[in-house]
Amino acid sequence: MKKYGILFVVFAASLLLAASTVPALSASPIIASGDTYVQRSTPTQNFNGSVNEIFVKRGNGNPPNPTRRGYVEFPLDSALVSVATLHMYNFLDGGVDQTVVEVRGAQYSFNETTLTYSTEPDNTDPGTWTLYATWGTVGQNGLAVGWYTADVTSLYNASLGQTVTFRLWCVSRATDQNGNKFRDNRAANGDLRPYIDYTPVPEPSSLLALATGLFGLAGVAIRKRR
Repeated sequence: MKKYGILFVVFAASLLLAASTVPALSASPIIASGDTYVQRSTPTQNFNGSVNEIFVKRGNGNPPNPTRRGYVEFPLDSALVSVATLHMYNFLDGGVDQTVVEVRGAQYSFNETTLTYSTEPDNTDPGTWTLYATWGTVGQNGLAVGWYTADVTSLYNASLGQTVTFRLWCVSRATDQNGNKFRDNRAANGDLRPYIDYTPVPEPSSLLALATGLFGLAGVAIRKRR
């Protein structure tokens, strides 16, 4: 009879090991809580109430300066994640306009109805924020219409329970043409809003509870067979 108790312990331990290696299911996406863009030529104007887009553009100039920069923020959950990805939808094809967009992020929160070029956190380029993605290629046509993504896992895990903001700006531009426009959180088609999807790391407390229960059952089984 003892061998059955031993087998039960082995089975319980195997089940616990399997549970600890099963990846957690992805949680519901986090939709952007705020977004807007700022414009150098009108440094005190806020564009959140007049347009439903995140406009990113670079003028010719010497040196060429970003004329419009986009900002989008997200309130993060408090649990560690194994992966987190930013998704944004570009709906303006710049054609021959060779635009390259950098995505930089930091722990930062802003008011989408008051942010302007004059009040943005850092109006130098590229600024001090960490680079997470570069969309587009120098020397090729601009960003095509569609979804663009950035791996933001490191910023997510360093900012648990905080608000993070991503800043979009053009780093390369062939001509003073269209730029790129991304859907904002008021997009008529809700599926095109900016969002972060993520996969939580299984909580150690949950695994500990499972282990306690399994080994408790194993102990009861062994005692009954003695």
